[in-house]
Amino acid sequence: MKTHELIAGLTLGEPQCFGGLQVSPILASDDRPGAEFDLFEAALLAEQVEVTEISDDGSVRELRLLNSSARPVLLIDGEELVGAKQNRILNVTVLAPPAREIRIPVSCVEQGRWGYRSERFSAGKQALFAQARARKSFRMSDLTEGGFAERADQHAIWSDVDSKLRSLKASSATRAMSDGFADREADLATFEERFRVLPNQVGAIFRLNGRGAGLEVVARPEAFAGVFSKILRSYAIEALEVSPSSALPTAGSAAAGFMAALSASVASAAPGVGLGETLALRGAGVSGSALTHQGELIHMAAFEEALAA
Repeated sequence: MKTHELIAGLTLGEPQCFGGLQVSPILASDDRPGAEFDLFEAALLAEQVEVTEISDDGSVRELRLLNSSARPVLLIDGEELVGAKQNRILNVTVLAPPAREIRIPVSCVEQGRWGYRSERFSAGKQALFAQARARKSFRMSDLTEGGFAERADQHAIWSDVDSKLRSLKASSATRAMSDGFADREADLATFEERFRVLPNQVGAIFRLNGRGAGLEVVARPEAFAGVFSKILRSYAIEALEVSPSSALPTAGSAAAGFMAALSASVASAAPGVGLGETLALRGAGVSGSALTHQGELIHMAAFEEALAA
């Protein structure tokens, strides 16, 4: 499947702007029902899925996921998992098959802890902050020279988390990414109040003044709405360090340019973790990944190179 085919039929809405962040809605142009799956957090609340360490000893890079429901469960790239021996983020998007146990590739975002706080992981409130997620995407793409990698550079992610905690002047006894977000919770809540999901919205382009942009698309409007807050927080934490500028009126044209560059990117396929097929996306100044299942786009995340700088 070509990259332009993945985003065919998607259109851009009017940008919403606040505090150095511009969010351009991506709207579906048809009423297709889309693939059937549950989001990770909803499945957790329904006690239909559990994520644990792979053993008592554990492994920084892998976790065990058991989906006991009759429907697939979606976990998105960068989504935070909190608890067990240390907090982690997903290296890739995973569509966990129903009634099966699988192992999922992760990275640590809490370098100073290796001891149980809970037997099972819970869902974090955010994804890996946008700059680190963009850097992870470009590194993983470079690693395979256009193919796909499930293993991220753990030391680089630790370095990114430490840098973010320092820039936020956040205190964390265990060097946990989540502590940086918690320290600015009031500011992040203001961003969440100012941005709204529209009817038929399946994605968004998030643009930081002078810092590049990222894109997120999920198959169905209700599924995108379910992850919007996590993704928004990952950009809002960056926007706290960005001064609003006169670039705001050009947010729409900049988003259209990003979509055009992404559409021209090359997609390299590999089997997904769980169900579906993972596509590594790489083009001029853009990098990302997508998960498809039975020919349908389930999730896409992509980033401008400027965001990774």
